[in-house]
Amino acid sequence: SEIDAAVGEAESAAEALQAANDHVGLAEAAVALEYLEFMRGRIARSHAWAIRGLRHAIAAGRQREAAQSSADVVHTAVIGPLPFEEFAATADSMLLSPDEPISAATGQAFMVLSALAAGDDDALEEREALWRAIVDGHGLPWLGATHAHLFASVETWVGRPDAAERRLREAREVLATMGDLWWVGTLDSSLCRAVAAQGHDREFLRLADALEAAALVPDRQMQVRRNVVRARAMLLRGSAAHAEASARRGLELAEPTDLVLDHADALLTLSDVLRERGFGDEADAAAGQARAMLRSKGCHRPSSVDG
Repeated sequence: SEIDAAVGEAESAAEALQAANDHVGLAEAAVALEYLEFMRGRIARSHAWAIRGLRHAIAAGRQREAAQSSADVVHTAVIGPLPFEEFAATADSMLLSPDEPISAATGQAFMVLSALAAGDDDALEEREALWRAIVDGHGLPWLGATHAHLFASVETWVGRPDAAERRLREAREVLATMGDLWWVGTLDSSLCRAVAAQGHDREFLRLADALEAAALVPDRQMQVRRNVVRARAMLLRGSAAHAEASARRGLELAEPTDLVLDHADALLTLSDVLRERGFGDEADAAAGQARAMLRSKGCHRPSSVDG
């Protein structure tokens, strides 16, 4: 495919830049590679390239590339196979320089996520205060909004969708003001899930219709999410057969990837649809697969596997 060819070319370029010890070039190449791997749903590989991009960008003093890599490091950690139990150790590896705010914010973001997943409210309050002091004190509103989006995603999974919705709406305002359409689109799909988890059906349908109409980058994650949101909207509107088709399409798109949370969400959505259609055994099987995936990720709280 075109993406496969682009990955091969970018990897060859990265090897040459590595030999030349070109931190600027390597930072740019790593950003390109992590995005290409993300596009095809290879999240662990995308995460590894994002880490390399962050390190080279900081070494080169390139704040734009460093901020982008930081956002992508946290994003791929949350949505990919890295267990939440390993986030604290990952935080230590992100602290590349005590005086460099982007790596410090990245490290604190991982600690916030670790506390959220563990349900440790005291640690969460402490770590979020440290994280916010960095992003606010160093004038990093875009980075703060991208990290906040990912905090909210985890909040939804651990049974705090109301807090997630508030955080997502605040982050969306920042990202929309800055004109970042890609992150706004991704955030809107997360907002759909947070609102749905609260049972606010009318608002969910409004958001789902807006997501359906939006012109979004067709990366693998967004393809999965659009089908899942579409399935939930169809189910609410009484079209269970069409909902099942969309849920199965979302699952089909998720299965070859390591988009762990999105894969689990597709399974849970399919489970809800099948149960509505009277296929209880199949619904239980899909929900069981989702629970196993969430356990592997470290989502242990019962509320994280609600439909």
